Amino acid sequence: APAEGDDDVPLERAGEVGMTAANSGEILADRGAVTMVGANVDQLGDIRVTNGVRQRNGTIVLQASHGFMLSEYSVGGNYFAGKVTLGEGSITSITPDTSDITGLAADSFAKGPVLIAGNEIVLEKNSGVISRRGEVVIHASPSGVGERGGSSPAATDGSGMETRGDKGRFVMKSGARVDVSGLRADADLMVWLHG
Repeated sequence: APAEGDDDVPLERAGEVGMTAANSGEILADRGAVTMVGANVDQLGDIRVTNGVRQRNGTIVLQASHGFMLSEYSVGGNYFAGKVTLGEGSITSITPDTSDITGLAADSFAKGPVLIAGNEIVLEKNSGVISRRGEVVIHASPSGVGERGGSSPAATDGSGMETRGDKGRFVMKSGARVDVSGLRADADLMVWLHG
């Protein structure tokens, strides 16, 4: 583990050796999943995932974390978290594929989660996070683990590291939006912000 006050050293080194996961174009996953994990994550383009009727739900995971800390009390877990940046005008979305449905079939779409975890999470100007009839989990913590304490942003296995009492940082700039509107006006809306 780093000495007190040396928390930035691993992230600086990670930057030097290119441990940033970056998208500056377009990633499409028709009824699939997209995961970007790195010391830092730069989502500067478009990520578009679709869900199908009664099928595996699409997911998007953006996680800025790396490294492990081992101790006599732990088998290890994500230790250092970096920055997740959703660039200006970027779109990160999960939407239902409605091309081949009619009537009540729209009610049976699986919920598609967007999961974002890092020490600092920034939604730049006019960026968008969209999960129609789904949920968005944004968790800012120094360890980069999920809001439920697991080893990934949505894990519930309890294998994650504690946050050492520190707080993460979440910034949402002008025009940025998180949209979890449903397919109908009475749909459930779920946005979780932790930090």
